[in-house]
Amino acid sequence: MEQLFVAEGSKIVLDFLKSGLKLVHLCAYPEWIKEHQNSIKNLDNQTIDIGESEMKKISHLHSPSPVLATFKIKKNQMFDFKNNTVSSVLFLDGIQDPGNLGTLIRTADWFGIKNIVCTNNSVDCYNPKVVQSTMGSLARVHISYSEIDEFFKIVPADFSIVGSYMEGTPIGNFSFPSKSILIIGSEGKGISSDTASYITHKISIPRLSKNNDKNSIDSLNASVAGAIICYEYSKNR
Repeated sequence: MEQLFVAEGSKIVLDFLKSGLKLVHLCAYPEWIKEHQNSIKNLDNQTIDIGESEMKKISHLHSPSPVLATFKIKKNQMFDFKNNTVSSVLFLDGIQDPGNLGTLIRTADWFGIKNIVCTNNSVDCYNPKVVQSTMGSLARVHISYSEIDEFFKIVPADFSIVGSYMEGTPIGNFSFPSKSILIIGSEGKGISSDTASYITHKISIPRLSKNNDKNSIDSLNASVAGAIICYEYSKNR
């Protein structure tokens, strides 16, 4: 296995270059190379000048961007809780949709949550659709994959484990502890029973609609729920 992933788009590629990830190849239109020569001046041996027809053949996008790059995937390594800068973790339990995972990564980055843990049954964060939807945030957060029990056994005792449910303390009435593991469940099944056994606080996002129609919406999209929880946590931090 080559252990590579593809990034497309000027902003995304430049963000990955700045992050220090190891570049393997960079394919771009001549005008893009000229415009960004200062950013890639030391990458001559890895830069390939291609045209629009060639880019269409290798791009995952319906409308190809002027640049595509391949990078080495970082080794899956858990962050160190002993590092005093770790005060919050977004724990994603079985997120399957690439768009949702990408949006959750981008959301965590926006709210300053730099550590994300995904269960091993979650979608690969280097899936092209995930990479694209993060809009470069993948370069700025630390993502690990872990078995549920393996992760929670290393969580320090002073961390609160906060899970999102349909029923729980309304999020507006909940004061998030400064050290928190924020849990978002899968799109179809919610938080798994294995993860639920570790939760210390259950919260909910109240539905304000008064529509009691049995066909009305019964839950929020996982990435939307994650954005609300990250925002509320950031207000209390």
